[in-house]
Order: sequence, then structure tokens, then C-alpha cells
Amino acid sequence: MNHPLTKILVVDDRPANLHAMRQLLAHLQVEILVADSAPKGLEIVLAEPVALILLDVDMPEMDGYEMAEMVRGVKQTSHIPIIFLTAAYKDPRHLLRGYESGGVDYLEKPFDERILLSKVQVFLDLYRLRQEQEWTLLRLQQSEAKFRAMVDHVGVGMVRVALNGAILESNHAFCAILECDGGTLVGKKLIDIIHPADIPPILSQMQRLRQGEILSFQTETRFPNPKGGFLWGSMTFTLIGEISAEEHFFLIAMENITRRKQVEKALFESETRFRLLSERAQDIIFRYRLNPPGFEYVSPSATKLTGYTPEEHYANPQLGYKLIHPDDRRILENIEESFDEPVVLRWIRKDQSLLWTEIRNTPCYDDHGHLLAIDGIARDITQRKKAEEELHQAHKELRNSEERLRSILENTSLVVFIKDLQGRYLFINRRFEELFAITNQEIQGKNDYDLFPAEVASHVRANDQWALQSNQPIQTDEQVPHEDGMHFYISVKFTLRDGDNIPYAVCGISTDITKRKQEEEELRLAKEQAEFASRAKSEFLSAMSHEIRTPMNVVLGMSSVLLDTDLNQEQRHYVEMMHRSGGALLAIINDVLDFSRIESGHFALVDLPFSPTMMVTETVHLMQLSAEQKGLLLQMDVSGSLPKAILGDDGRVRQILVNLIGNAIKFTEQGRITVTLQRDPQKEEFLLFAVRDTGIGIAPDHLQRIFEQFTQAEAGINRRYGGTGLGLAISRKLVELMGGEIRVNSVLGEGSTFYFTLPVRLAAKHSMQPEEEESLCLETVPGLRILLAEDSLDNQVLFQVYLKKTPHTLVMVKDGFEAVARIKEETFDLVLMDIQMPILDGYAATRQIRQWEEEEQRPPVIILALSAHASMSSMSESLTAGCDGHLIKPIKKQDLLKAIGQTARKLQEKE
Repeated sequence: MNHPLTKILVVDDRPANLHAMRQLLAHLQVEILVADSAPKGLEIVLAEPVALILLDVDMPEMDGYEMAEMVRGVKQTSHIPIIFLTAAYKDPRHLLRGYESGGVDYLEKPFDERILLSKVQVFLDLYRLRQEQEWTLLRLQQSEAKFRAMVDHVGVGMVRVALNGAILESNHAFCAILECDGGTLVGKKLIDIIHPADIPPILSQMQRLRQGEILSFQTETRFPNPKGGFLWGSMTFTLIGEISAEEHFFLIAMENITRRKQVEKALFESETRFRLLSERAQDIIFRYRLNPPGFEYVSPSATKLTGYTPEEHYANPQLGYKLIHPDDRRILENIEESFDEPVVLRWIRKDQSLLWTEIRNTPCYDDHGHLLAIDGIARDITQRKKAEEELHQAHKELRNSEERLRSILENTSLVVFIKDLQGRYLFINRRFEELFAITNQEIQGKNDYDLFPAEVASHVRANDQWALQSNQPIQTDEQVPHEDGMHFYISVKFTLRDGDNIPYAVCGISTDITKRKQEEEELRLAKEQAEFASRAKSEFLSAMSHEIRTPMNVVLGMSSVLLDTDLNQEQRHYVEMMHRSGGALLAIINDVLDFSRIESGHFALVDLPFSPTMMVTETVHLMQLSAEQKGLLLQMDVSGSLPKAILGDDGRVRQILVNLIGNAIKFTEQGRITVTLQRDPQKEEFLLFAVRDTGIGIAPDHLQRIFEQFTQAEAGINRRYGGTGLGLAISRKLVELMGGEIRVNSVLGEGSTFYFTLPVRLAAKHSMQPEEEESLCLETVPGLRILLAEDSLDNQVLFQVYLKKTPHTLVMVKDGFEAVARIKEETFDLVLMDIQMPILDGYAATRQIRQWEEEEQRPPVIILALSAHASMSSMSESLTAGCDGHLIKPIKKQDLLKAIGQTARKLQEKE
């Protein structure tokens, strides 16, 4: 059918533009209508069926936006798409105005020919598609009457269904197929009359039909029959449209295929039975004729069993005889003997492997009794033969196993017994006989009450019942009397079942653990004694630590103060010796305490983010002076690919490095010491620390001993270099506690390298705060009133000296009782509270102060604990008692001033 050309209207006040548009749109096979003003354009739109308007925006008399609004205002033209032609395409105001006035798109001047043609073609295609739909609807409307008259007289069932699945109407043939009245179908859902199992695929295909993925589809569907069973229909679905898209419906044509389906089912079942008999038979079915000799039929299973196809048997009449093992061919010399009983033969397959077969032959005679052919079935019994052989071997092994088991039971040191469900003994082994002086024959029919006291027998019997009720073996402790006293046994008991899985007895295997029980008791007592000794040692070391640290606080403090005064060279030398000796003694005390805490399991590590690079750098700088005093070069090599922060105890890592670097300095007379940090090349998830020196080295036979406590490489080391022999032992235990390992390589006379590794655990959120300044500017710290509670007069003097040239006021008391009283009488900014004092210790005094402050609603004063105990538990106990901080004796002047400065800053912040 030929349709008139599609019309496009171009409105532009410039003739050159109209001419250019004609040229650009010429090959689109459309009719170009032009207007040089908006009013003329409106006249054409109202008079002609226009598919698209290309409208210039900037025109005199009436602009493009006004014309577009008028086109949209008329129902006859409101559907026509408008594309604006403008040079102001990128101006948001113009865009908004264009879309508000009814435009659907913009073309920017100067035009890009490809973009212009592409956009115009899209709207032309849409217009033509709409025209085709309208023409199609018109033809449908014209033929609808003819169709409705015809549809009721065809032999095919027809039904019209709405998009929601509701039946709108059906013809007589459809109702006849379903044996129902047409009036009862209207309004029902299609899925209401279809077999439930067939609904999902139909709905899926109907959805595809609605979406335009397919034009139609056909399916075979079941319908429940009012008389029982169901009917089969072959249905063809098509989507039909009427006047508008809202009036689309499904048109379904259906044929009755119930009879065909019944025939197909019967045929399928017959073919299936035949296929199962002929193709899936495991046995070889054959017919062998005698004259002329040869196979008339061999089933397909021959190929699987022998390797020879049926065709090969047909081609070679002697193949069946050649299959038989030479030693078994004599069995078929008299063929008639094989008609009465099955014959067992060995066949040789095509691949030369052996096949055992059982053949049943049936003769076929003619009317005169002459043998014409033999029908046979050959069954593969190779697995059966193998199973028989295995069974024979199993019986043999079972007899051997029974003999072995009997030998084990009779010679084992374990007590073995079997009792029936009533608790009567059925079997005991030789060990049972020896222990309880009774034979297997004598114990038959007896129970535990005949052998043991009632209390023991009741306990043993209860355990037997527990084993019988359990689905798995049980283990229990039992005590049984012997001539030398009560013995302890561990008994494993389990149920014995017959071939039908019915319990018939309980079996027990008992082990005498009397000696082990005695040893366990001895170990328990020894453990208690060891724990008591360990606690006593820890308490002793803690007390010694306090008693030594308290005077050491004075020794180190006063020597530090003296070093800040004007001394002559000799005096300074003596004071420095005293200060170094005090520091060495403090280091020994710390090592002993650390080792004691690690050994007793009371050692705790902190887990905070720190920078491994920064920690190594600071440690090397700390040890730099000691190396320079011996004329050694201390250098550092840190990899650049390390994590910025990891989780761990940087203080303990620093302690290990100080120990290793200190040892390297101690045992190196000349040369250099190198500290390295990198990723472990063997384990990427670990950091590798190394301290390499050019010192005296370690003999190979001493390498493993140096990490043991109180041990040095050689006996003369202590006399020459000093030391306790605890440093490396503590370092090893610290590394192991942190999940790493430590090792050493050394060459005697050339030097040593100590390595240790630590796992990399990245900090989730790393916040490295800048360290507090070590020294505080006294002029910027306001004077504080400080109360010192300290029972040692020497320490009182030391604190007075420390604070002599500061703006702070120091008030001193000698015990906790006086400290509580002064707090209630006077106002202080800071309390320095010694923990171990007579009358009332620091913890108790702190608790009383906090309680008084709460009762009187006083602001809490800052309290810092002074303790010779350096453990984490001591610090935690101080905080629990109410202290705000914890200072460890001996206390350095700068540490004290730093703590006071921090307190002053906190007070300033509160103000």
C-alpha cells in the first residue's frame, strides 16, 4: 500500500537558512514545507498533517517559543514534536524556556549535518510507526465484523483474553473442547482453567509477548476435565491491538490434542520397554544357527562386555568359539549338556583381559526334532567370581584375625571383659584372671555382685547400663578392691551388636591407673609448693625492689643535682662514677624484676600504635654517646618501605634494642655497630631488626647458651665486662611474648649479629602525637602549692632540692594520716603521694581523700602516686585507688618537673 510522503515544516525568517535546510533534508524522502515567519508556520500546521516542526527561536513579530506554545494549545496539533533551532543552546534559561513551551529537543547553530539528520530521522521513524499503527487499527476495525462472524464457525477453539489474564469471550469450538458453557468462562482468569503445573511457562511467554520480544508462541497445555483427568490443547498465543494501546488483548487459538497425546504416551511407554530390553540389557542375548553356522542376532551389550561389536560376530561365525578360554573349550564339546544347567566359562576379551561368564542355552528344534539354533543369554559374573575369591580370602583373614585378636587379648596388660545384657560375664582375658584369681570357666554366669562389694558392683553396673544406652563408647573412672588395697581404673565400655544391629552384650577395656594417680597427687603437691615458692620469690623481689629503689632515688637524685653544680674535675669524676654505678644497679634491679614477672606469668604488654622507624632512630640516638665514648661508629640503616605505624609495646621493643646495642658496645673495642630495620625477606608479614658489631664474637659451642638466664658466653666474661646474664634471656622472652623470634650469627674474633622479628599488625587509625617537650620553661609554669607525703627524710630533702629554684611551694608530711588531715585544712594544687608509708599507706590515704571530696562536693585535687613498684599491676592499683598518675622511683628531676608542668597546664585549661 502506497502512503503519501511525510511532511516536515521548517520555520525560519532567513531564506538562506530555509534553502540550506531543504538541501540537508532532501534525501530523507520527505516533503519539506517552509515558512519565513511564525504566523505563516501556524497556518501550515493547521492546514497540513505535519510530522515534525524545525522552529527557529529568534524571529520578528512572533518568536519560536510563542509559536510552540500556540501549537501545543491546539488539540489537533499538540502531538507534533518541535525541535528548536538556536545559537543559544548552552544558555540554561533558553533551554528551560524551550522545554516549558513544548519543545522536545534543540539543534545548535551552525548545524552539524550528522546530528541534524540523526535527530530528524528518529522523529520520522516514530511518526511513520504511529501511522502504520493507525492504518493497521483501521484495517482491523474494518475486518472485525467479518472476523467475528467467521470465528464462531471455524473448527478451531478461539478465546480473547485481556492483558490481566481475564477471559473476555470465546467461540463455540473452545467451549466444546473444554465441555463447558461459554457464559461461565467470561470473567474468569485464564490461569483458573489451566493445569497448575503448566501456568508458570505460559505466564513467562505471555510477558515476553507483551514486551515485544516475540510475535507469538505455541504451547501444549493441560486443562482439568469436569469428568475427571484432564484434556490436552495445543494453544497459539498472539497479542492483538485495537484502537489504543490500552485495548490490547491476547488472541488464543486452540486445537484438541487429547487423543494424540494418549497415543503418544502409549507409544512412548512401548518404545521405552523395548529399549530397556534390547539396548540396556546387561547380559548378552544371542541366537546362533547351526546350518549354515553363524550368529543371527547379538545384542549391543556384547560390545561393552567383550569389545567385539555385533557386526564382528555376524561377519565371523567362529568368533564366539575363539572368545572362550582354551582351557574351557572342552566344556562345550557336548553342546546338549549345556541345555540343562548353566555353564560357567572364561572368555578372553578383545583387549586380552579375562571375563567370567555364566551362559544359559535354550535349544530351538524344527517339527522333526532337528536342532536348528540355540538361543542364549551370557551374563558377566566376573565381579561375582572376584567377590567369591575375596570372600574366601576374607574368611581366611578373619580366622587369622581371630587368632591374632585372641593372642592380643591373652597377652595384653589391659583388663578385657564381655557381659550380657543382664550383667553376666561371657568372657574375660588372662589379665582379668590373674588380677582377680578366677578363670574364664569359673566366671561364666556370674555378675559383679558375686565378685565385688555391693557399692562397687552397683557403680560398675550403672556404667554398663550407660554404655548400653549410648550410641558411642563411654569412658569412666572406676575403683575396684584388690588384696593390696583399692585400685583405680579407666574403663572404656561400648555396646556389641549382632548382624541385625541389636545389642547383645557390653564390652569393657580397663587400664589400671593407680600408679599414675599417685604420681598425679605427688605432682599436685609439688606444684603447690612451687607456686608457693614462686609467690614468695615475687613478694621478696617486690619488697627488695622497694627497699632498694627508695634509697636509690636519693642516690641518683642527689648525684644528678650535684652534677648541675660547680664541681672541680676530680669531684665531677667521682660524682659521675657514683651516678653511673647507681644507674647500673637500677638496671640490674629492673632486669631481675622483669625476668621474675615474665617467669611467673604476671608480665603484661601494652598494645598501642607506634612508628617503628621513629623508635629505632630515637634508640640509636640515645646510645650514640656511649658508642662515641669508646671510639665506635654507631650507624643506622632503615628501609623506606616500612609501615608508618604498627600496634605493639614500643617500650619493650626499645628495651630489646637498648640491650642488644648495649651488649654490642660493651663487647666491641674498635670498628662499628650497625642497626638495621627492614621487612623480613622470608616472611613479609614480619619486621626484621638486626644489630651487627665487629666485636669479640662468640664461640660456636656457646651460641645456644647465651639466651639462658644467668648465663654468659664464657666464665671470664663477667669478670672482664660485668653483667648479670639476664639481658639476652629477658630479650628472648619479650620477643617470644610479642610473637617473634630471636637468633644470633657470630664468628669468634670477627663480630656478631643479633636478629629478632616482630609481626606487623597495622594500626587501624594511626595518630602519632608529638612528644611532650622534655624540658619545661619554668617562667611559663605558674607556681603551685604541692603537698608531699613521704616517710623517707632523705627523699624529702631530695624533693626540696629538686624544687628549690622553681616557683612552687612544697609542704611535706611523713605519712598518709597527716596527708589526709592537711588536705582537709588547706588547699593544694597537687599531691605527691608515696605509696608505702607507716600508719596509713598512700592507697588508703588517696581513697579517704576522694571520699571526703565527694561528701563535701569539693573539686578533686590532682594526686600523683610515688612508688618503687614498676609493674603494670602497681600502676593499675594506683589508678583504681583514685590517683591521677604514677611516678616510679628513682624519679629524675626532669620527669618530676614535667609532671608538675602537665598538672599546671591542666589547671589552666580548667580555668
